[in-house]
Parts: sequence; structure tokens; C-alpha cells
Amino acid sequence: MLRAWSPPAEPVPFLRHRQHIVSSLALGELLHRFRIGHLSTAKLTVKLDSHFLHEMAREHWQRKGAGWLRTMQGGDRRDLAFVRLTQERYEAAVSAGPPAPDVFLPPPAARRNDADPRDVARTRPRPRTLPSPRTPHALLRRRLSRPHTWTS
Repeated sequence: MLRAWSPPAEPVPFLRHRQHIVSSLALGELLHRFRIGHLSTAKLTVKLDSHFLHEMAREHWQRKGAGWLRTMQGGDRRDLAFVRLTQERYEAAVSAGPPAPDVFLPPPAARRNDADPRDVARTRPRPRTLPSPRTPHALLRRRLSRPHTWTS
């Protein structure tokens, strides 16, 4: 589904595209909260400053910011205020220096490459077992699978 949702204008790795979409969703949530009055301009400024500390958010705005600006030209004054402030905070973040370092650990699969293969085998998920035939779910399924006879 992500391949069809706002496809990138230029080639980008699929993982990066997914990350850009998450950044877009974060901005969309801020826009929504700003539109309905849950975020003042001062609070939005703080949120945007935090958002643009990270490399992915900066890269997303660099790639898609012009589209946001174009889209919001047809909006109301709050939409225009949002994108103008977003552009302003993006530019301030870029001029302040490099993005913050990544604070997340590598995924467990990446760390397993150095592990003993016997340890990897122990981390496989257990096979899924079927529910007991006496659970309420199983009883209901059995009852629904029987043909219903109508009585008058």
C-alpha cells in the first residue's frame, strides 16, 4: 500500500520512503491539532523544533516541503500559518547545525549476524497452537458452522 501512497518524485530506498511517510504523518497530526486549536503557535514552534532535530524529518521536508506549501495555498489562514511556520523552523534547524545523532539501537536481526547460529535457532517463535475445543471462541465457531433449522 505504501508504494501507492504519495510515491516519491525521485528514486529512494523503500525503507526511506516509509520513514518519510511517518514524518509526514507526524506533521499531519501537528497540523490537525493546530487547526482545531489544541496547539498554539508557541507550542507548535516547540514541537516543530523538536521534529526537525532529526535527520529524517529534515530530509522529508527537504523533499516534500514544496508540495506541502503548494497544497496549503488552497487552505485557510491556519493552514498557511502552519506551513510558513514549519518552513521557518526547518530553516532554523538547518542553520543551527547538523541533526541530532540517532538514539535508537540497531534492530535485533542486525545484531544476530555476529551471534552463534545456535542462539538464533532458540529465538525463533514457537509454532502457534490451536485453541482448545472447549474455549468460548471454539464453541461459538462450532455452533455457527452447523446449519440452522427454522421452526414455526
